[in-house]
Amino acid sequence: MKDFMSIDPEDFFDRVTEALSREDFNVAEEVLAEYLESHSEDTQSRLLKSLIKEAKGDLLGAITPLEEILIIDNLNDLALYSLTNYYYMSLDCNKAIECCDRFIALEGTEDSEKAIDLRQIKVQSLYAQGKYSDALEEIEDLLKLNRKDEKMIVYKAKIFNINGSYDAAKNIVNPIIPVIADEGLLGHAYYVLATSYYRLGQTDKSDEFLNKSAELNDEFGMRWLKLKLAAEWNQQINQNNN
Repeated sequence: MKDFMSIDPEDFFDRVTEALSREDFNVAEEVLAEYLESHSEDTQSRLLKSLIKEAKGDLLGAITPLEEILIIDNLNDLALYSLTNYYYMSLDCNKAIECCDRFIALEGTEDSEKAIDLRQIKVQSLYAQGKYSDALEEIEDLLKLNRKDEKMIVYKAKIFNINGSYDAAKNIVNPIIPVIADEGLLGHAYYVLATSYYRLGQTDKSDEFLNKSAELNDEFGMRWLKLKLAAEWNQQINQNNN
């Protein structure tokens, strides 16, 4: 039988990392299980276990080992950073906000790249909870650091739409449309514009941006377009029946 205790743990971790980089998640899981046959769980193995679970689409499985790390070491920045993301992805917005705030307190700055990443997630969490004033306040702070933060600009416009400031929302989003490289964000920006124009009574412009949004597979744009087409179809059937 192979003496696993004589093998440097880093060799196991390197093999897991290599398997993850190849997206060979089952092999990564097998190597980690092999390591745990002869070693107790530690911070590194829990972090890798979390990465494997997340890669396989098991968010709860990804969260649990990170929570275990924080029980042992409540100042572990990697666990706090990852948990902020995973809690938001699992729609546990309160915990996402809590982990974000804890991470920033630990970092001692709100301006680092990682802190800004988590503050963006905090904005999305506040927005999802309907706390639009708090979200807008956080957005304005982030835009002071980077006035070209496209994602936060789109969220700012969304909040303006919700508050009934449709013309202002349109004017916020329109200037950044040509520079948005991320298709997912661009699709959602089109959806925000479609909403603004619709509320302003400019249905032709609304339809134009709604179609653009759906072409880029924006979830909200596609849902709205399907409902719109269904309503038009029903209207046509009723007219034919009459």
